[in-house]
Amino acid sequence: MAQNPTLNLVRASIGFLMAFGTYYAARRRKTGAGRARTEFPALAARLGLAHRPPADSRGIGSLRGTYEGHEVFVDPDDRPRVVVYLRGEPQILFRSFIVEKRTPANWVRIESGDSWLDGYLKDRYASTDAARALRPHHPELAVKIRRIVDGHLAQNPQLSVTAERIECALDFGKPAHLPADAVERLLPDLEELAELLEEAAGARPEMTSSEASP
Repeated sequence: MAQNPTLNLVRASIGFLMAFGTYYAARRRKTGAGRARTEFPALAARLGLAHRPPADSRGIGSLRGTYEGHEVFVDPDDRPRVVVYLRGEPQILFRSFIVEKRTPANWVRIESGDSWLDGYLKDRYASTDAARALRPHHPELAVKIRRIVDGHLAQNPQLSVTAERIECALDFGKPAHLPADAVERLLPDLEELAELLEEAAGARPEMTSSEASP
C-alpha cells in the first residue's frame, strides 16, 4: 500500500510535539525545584521563619518557626507539605482522603449541608461538643477550605486536620518540591483555617504545639 507523505509528516509532527512536551514538562519541574532551592532562604526571611538546610545537596531545606502565632513546618523535600500546628486540642478530624482507622468513641460525622465540602472531606468527624460548636461556622469553613483547594487544584491538595495540626500536602511533580510562591499563598490560608477551627471548636489557646514533631 502506498504511503501518504502528508499523513506521515503529520504523524511525525505529532510525535515530535509529544516528545518535546514531555521534555519541556520535565525540564520545567527541574527548574522549579532549582528555583525553590534558591528562593527558600529569602522566603524564610519574609515569613519570619528559620530555614534549615537540606541533608542532601539536591534538596531545598525545610522551614520552621512561628507564623501569626502558630507553629509551622514546611517540608518541600521528603513529602511536600505545609503544616500549621493548632493551639489547644480541638476535637476534630477532617481528611480529604479515607484512612481505615477507628473513629474515637462518641464522635459524630459532620454533615455541613455544603455538597462541595462534604464531597471533598471524605472523613469529617468531631466530638459531640465540637460538632455542635462548629455547626454555625459551616459556611465559613466551606469558603476557607475551598479557597485552599482552588488555589492549588492542579497540585491535588490533600488536606488533613487533627487535634494537633492542619497539614496540606501538594504534588508539584518530580523532583519533589514546593515553589516559594505556592508556600507564600498557602500558609496564610491555612493559618486562617486554624484560627477558625480553634475559635469554633472551643480550643484552648494557652496550650501550644511548639514542641510537636512534624
